[in-house]
Amino acid sequence: MKDRRIYIDKFTQQLKIWDAEINKLELKADQAKADVKRKYKQTITELLSKREGLQNKLKEMDETTNEAWDKLKQGFEKSWQDMSNAVKNAISEFK
Repeated sequence: MKDRRIYIDKFTQQLKIWDAEINKLELKADQAKADVKRKYKQTITELLSKREGLQNKLKEMDETTNEAWDKLKQGFEKSWQDMSNAVKNAISEFK
């Protein structure tokens, strides 16, 4: 159970880091021209949706039984990698 808590806490902290990155993108979007602003907003919406999904999965994993833990963990890690790539791509795209 301790390992589960460490795992969940680690990913919760990373979500906070991504929140800060998304906030930076939002600030850039506010200063962008209309056509670029639209692209920023679309990307931010997609990131927030993925982030919410991860938050929900973390909560589900925190509340699950040990039997379901491994199955949820595998799906979560794939979603996590997708989010990680999306954040990196967004940061790179809007430099």
